[in-house]
Amino acid sequence: MDNREKKRDEKKYIEWKGFEHEYNEKSSDWLWVTAIITMAIFFASVILDNILFGLIILLGGFTLTLHATKKPEMINFKIGPRGIQIKDRFFDYTDLESFWLNYRENKSHTHKNGEELIIKSKKTLSPILTIMTGDADPDEIEDYLSDFLTIEKVEKPLSMVIMEMLKI
Repeated sequence: MDNREKKRDEKKYIEWKGFEHEYNEKSSDWLWVTAIITMAIFFASVILDNILFGLIILLGGFTLTLHATKKPEMINFKIGPRGIQIKDRFFDYTDLESFWLNYRENKSHTHKNGEELIIKSKKTLSPILTIMTGDADPDEIEDYLSDFLTIEKVEKPLSMVIMEMLKI
């Protein structure tokens, strides 16, 4: 048994509850603008005889509205000696590369201290995991994870940045 495996067996768990994602309340203006833009693109595509594209736009607008108005679920997070568990999904440290704790300043959040744990995965289909730290101690999380993963600045994907800008 090497040193790293001994550390894994000795380590306790860090558990907390947090929201699955950030939530921004949507005004009726936001919903109207989304509906108007969606319908305008739909009608333009019908006029241009591209009905399939129009239907895809309608479906996308509907899905966007559903996602944007859904309040986040409170879920359990657990960091242990073998990996990270988010709700019912388990991520083994062998499938993860590095992590970064990102402090988000001057924003109103549904979580208490504005910390995000961003984890870079080796998997192609889910390369970045973003976890709200909620009421967990970010320093404790950093100390714990640094025994298993490297600390490396991990940038959020462009899609997440755009969603935050649009408050989706």
